[in-house]
Amino acid sequence: MIVECPADIFRQLEDGCGGYVDLSEEVGTFVYSALGNGTWLGDSDMSWCEEIECEDKKLFLIYEDHEAWGLGHACKIRVVKSLDDLVI
Repeated sequence: MIVECPADIFRQLEDGCGGYVDLSEEVGTFVYSALGNGTWLGDSDMSWCEEIECEDKKLFLIYEDHEAWGLGHACKIRVVKSLDDLVI
């Protein structure tokens, strides 16, 4: 399922694409709310992926460290333009 992302948040995530983005207040709120219907990437770290979209542009949020996300303690999110950009 693709999650629609507000333009201002998408820009912040896009600026950090290829690396990790710190979860500022509104980015963090969006990233946590998007988590839910993601896809397990099948790696040993149990990473999850969520596809987001804004104005026909797409990014993938990679949720690593499932324990931190589950407990609400995650402080950064990995962002890529394509799952092919991942080296797992």
